Amino acid sequence: MEAVVHQITAPHLQKLHMLFFEQLTFSIPHLVQFINSTENLRFSEAKLQFSDEHVDVEVYPREEVETEMYAFHIRVHCWHLDWQVSSVAQIFHALSQRFSAVEHLTLEHEIHSQSSKEHNDEHNDVDRTEWHKLFKPFINVRTLFIDDGLVKELVRCLQSEDGEDPSELLLPELQEVIYSGSGDTDDAFTSFINARQSSGHPITLVLVPS
Repeated sequence: MEAVVHQITAPHLQKLHMLFFEQLTFSIPHLVQFINSTENLRFSEAKLQFSDEHVDVEVYPREEVETEMYAFHIRVHCWHLDWQVSSVAQIFHALSQRFSAVEHLTLEHEIHSQSSKEHNDEHNDVDRTEWHKLFKPFINVRTLFIDDGLVKELVRCLQSEDGEDPSELLLPELQEVIYSGSGDTDDAFTSFINARQSSGHPITLVLVPS
């Protein structure tokens, strides 16, 4: 892929689909250069879908959000939530210049079978630093939607810990968190909401019953 995109110039590109297979590290300097050279790939919404065998990233341009036609699609084939988060975090870091414009971010998690759920339980607790790496490029996200299957995991990630630098605010422009599930989860967000309020970056919490 790197060898191919290094030879391509497509400034008017409107849609791009990329497929990656599992690997520990992602080095994509030519892909970054290729995407940054395009004029039409401008993003405002991103959706991450974690499933049994892969993670999908769909990124939408502002003018086509309502038609649900993505402009950029990445699929990474790998097992386990922790590996999937680490993979897309690396890719997002490399493409941070383009993802910095995203204003709406959705995270969904789907496990298709009970046996798969049991197989993945030990890998569902993702290190907080990996989630932080994933979120870091999204400096202009205003709305975050969290699917029921990821609420507990992301609440743990979003909460501040003693000793963390308050100037390193995650999702600094975040204004609203929308999540699906039961109202019992409200209490889990308390620490995060209070910390945002204290830092002068208040957010609104919205429950969408599942």
